[in-house]
Amino acid sequence: MSKELVINAVVPEDVRVAVLQDGRLEHFFEETQDRFNTRSNIYLGKVVSVESSLEACFVDFGESKQGFLPFDEILPIYRSDEQGGKGNNSRRSKQPVRHSQTLIVQVDKEPVGEKGSRLTTYISLAGRYLVLTPYSTTRGVSRKIEDPEERQKHRKLVANLDPPKDSGIILRTAAFGTSKRDLARDLNYLIRLWKDLQAKAKQASQPGLLHSEVNLIRRVLRDYYTNDMDRIWIDETNAHKQAKMFVKLYLPRKQNKLKMYTDRTPIFTHFEIERQIEAIHNRKVSLPSGGGLVIEQTEALVAIDVNSGKTRGCRDQEENAYETNKEAAVEIARQLRLRNLGGIIVIDFIDMTVSGHRTAVERILRDGMRYDKARHQIGKISAFGLGTLTRQRLDQAIRLVGYRECPTCQGDGIIRAPDATAVRLIRSLQAGLADGSTQAVCVSLHPTLANHLQNKHRSDILALEREYDVKVEIEAVPELDLSSENIEFVPKVAKPKDPKESKDPKDPKDPGTVKPKRKRRRRKNKSRRQTTVESKTQLG
Repeated sequence: MSKELVINAVVPEDVRVAVLQDGRLEHFFEETQDRFNTRSNIYLGKVVSVESSLEACFVDFGESKQGFLPFDEILPIYRSDEQGGKGNNSRRSKQPVRHSQTLIVQVDKEPVGEKGSRLTTYISLAGRYLVLTPYSTTRGVSRKIEDPEERQKHRKLVANLDPPKDSGIILRTAAFGTSKRDLARDLNYLIRLWKDLQAKAKQASQPGLLHSEVNLIRRVLRDYYTNDMDRIWIDETNAHKQAKMFVKLYLPRKQNKLKMYTDRTPIFTHFEIERQIEAIHNRKVSLPSGGGLVIEQTEALVAIDVNSGKTRGCRDQEENAYETNKEAAVEIARQLRLRNLGGIIVIDFIDMTVSGHRTAVERILRDGMRYDKARHQIGKISAFGLGTLTRQRLDQAIRLVGYRECPTCQGDGIIRAPDATAVRLIRSLQAGLADGSTQAVCVSLHPTLANHLQNKHRSDILALEREYDVKVEIEAVPELDLSSENIEFVPKVAKPKDPKESKDPKDPKDPGTVKPKRKRRRRKNKSRRQTTVESKTQLG
C-alpha cells in the first residue's frame, strides 16, 4: 500500500496539499490569500462586554469580528478579585472578568457564517512531538493512542521530561520511537516560544496578533506526516526549501523521501487529484456498488442521506441495505475529513431490521473515524436508521475556501420557476394598480422571464391594461438575474385648471373678487334703510 504527500505551491496565493493512499485522496487542504487559517493563532485581547446571561464575554482581539469567550474557558489567573481573587479555582462564576481587561487568548474555532471566532485562554502550543500547555500541570498522552501497552510506553517518555513548573505537556502520536534528545529539543523550542509570547504581550498596547500558526506546508508536515509515507512531492522551489528545512530539523533520516516535481504536466493532474477535488464540492457521492450519498450542509448541522440506488447484488432487501450501509459508513468518514465538516452530523442510513447489522455499521464508522485528528463522538444507530455524531471543527469547511454565496439563489440552491415568477408578478401589478392612480407601468426582467411573460401571459397583461386603463411595458434587461425584477409605476398627471377658476374668491387683493358675504350684507343694509325711510315718511 503506497502513501504519498503531494504539495501544489506553484501559485502562492492558493496552496494545496493532498495525502494519497493507493492513489485515492484521503486528506485535502487548501489555503488561499483571501481565506487563511486562524485557528491556534494567539492574540492579546481586551474584554469589550460581559454577558452573564450567555455565561460568556465578547473580546476584541484585533480581527474584524469580536471573539466569543465562554466563562468556563477563562483561566483562574484572569479572574477578577471581586470574584474570589486570582486563586479562585472555580471555572464558572457570574462575572469572572471585568470590562476592558486584557488577556492572552487563542482561537479555538474558526468563525462560521455570522458567528465570530470561539476563543479560549487555555493556551496550547503544538510542536512536532509535544504540546505545551501553560498554566496546567497535566502530563498526558494523545487520545489517538488507544493501545494500553503503547500508552504506558508513552507515559514513561513523558515522565522523563522536565517541563516548567506551571506548565503541562502532552505527547503526540508522532513521538513514538523518538529519542529523548529529540523530545527535549522540541520542548525547549516550545518553552522559548511561550516566553517570547509573554514578552510581546507585556509590550503590546492594543489588541492584536502575538503568534501565528505555521503556514500550511509546515503544518501538514508536522501533523500528518507518518513513517509509512513513501514520498513527499513538491512542485515549487521556495516551498521545497521550507519543507527541506523542516525535514532536516525534525526528520533528518527521511530527507531522501522529499522529491522535487519538475514535469510540465501540473502535479495534481499527473496524480489524478483534480478530478477527486471537484467531486468534494458535489452534493452527491457515488458508492462502489451503485448506491450513493447526498450531503447537505447547513449552519446548524450536516445531514447525510444514504440511498441504495442501483444496488441489486444481494438476495434480499435486508442484505442489500446492510451492504450499502457498510460502504456508506466508510465513505462518510472519508468525506467528513475531506470536506472539513464539523458540528452535529445526522446520517439517515437505509433501514435495517437486524440489530447486529446496525452494530456492525457503527463499528465500521468508528474504524473509519479512528485516524481522524478531530475529536468526535459517535452515537448508536436507531431502529429507524438514524445515526448521529459530533465532530470538532478543525478548519474552515472546504466549500467556503475559494467560493462565495450565489447572488441568484442567496445560498438556497433553488430559484422560482418562470411560471411562478410570472404569477407573482401579475399579482404585484394588480395590488399596485388597485388605487387607480397609475397611468403606466414599466417592468424590467431577465430576458428569459421577459419572453416567458410576453408569450405565456400576454392575455393577462392585456386584461390588466383594459381593467385599469394603463399601459404595461415589459423590458428585457440582461444584467438582472433570474430571481429579480424591477417594477416602476408611473402616476397619472393632474390636468391644469382654468386660470379664472383658479382665482381665490376670498383674495382681497384681486380686483375682480367679490365677497358674497359683504354683498349680502349690503343688500340687507339697503333694505333696512328703505324700510326706515318709509316708516319715517309715514310718521311725518
